[in-house]
Amino acid sequence: MSDFWDRKIRTYFRRSDWNGDGELTKEDFEMMAERFAEGESADSKRRHQVKDKFLQMFDTYERNIGMNGKITEDQLVETLKELRGNPQFPKLLEDHLCDCFCLLDTDGDGYIEEDEYVRFFYNFRVPDHERLAKIAFAALDTDRDGRLSMDETVAGYRDFLLSEDESRPGTHFFGPLL
Repeated sequence: MSDFWDRKIRTYFRRSDWNGDGELTKEDFEMMAERFAEGESADSKRRHQVKDKFLQMFDTYERNIGMNGKITEDQLVETLKELRGNPQFPKLLEDHLCDCFCLLDTDGDGYIEEDEYVRFFYNFRVPDHERLAKIAFAALDTDRDGRLSMDETVAGYRDFLLSEDESRPGTHFFGPLL
C-alpha cells in the first residue's frame, strides 16, 4: 500500500478516536453517536437510529476485524490492508457505506445536501469544517446537481477506503489528510 493510502486510514482513525487514547473502542463510537445526535430530542426516532447505527458499526468492526473491544491505529491499517484482498470485503464495506449515508442524510430525503456534509465535518471535529466540507462536497458531487446521491456518497467513501489515486473525489471524505 502507498503512503497516501496509509495517511487516509490514519486520518479516519484519528478522527474516530474521540477520547484520544490511541484505540478505537465502543466508548469512541458512543461518543460519536452523541455528537451526531446533537440537536435531536432525547426521545426522537432519529436520535435512537443514530445511536443504533454507530453501535452497529462498532459491532461490525468487532465481528469482522477481530478487535476484541479495541483496535490501535497500526492494527486498523494492517487489518484493512489484509481485508482489501478478501473477496468478501466489498459486501462488508457496502453495508457500512449505506449506514454512513443514512447518518449523513439527516433530513431523510435520500440526498446529502451541502449543509448536511458541513455538519458531518463539524461532527468529526475537522478544523475549518465549513470551508473544507464545501470543497470536499464539491469533489464528491460528480453530477454537479448540488446534492450527493447514495451512489456518489458510497463511491466517495469507497474511494477513500480503497483507492490509491490522489485525484479521486473521495480523497478528502473525512477532511484533509493528517
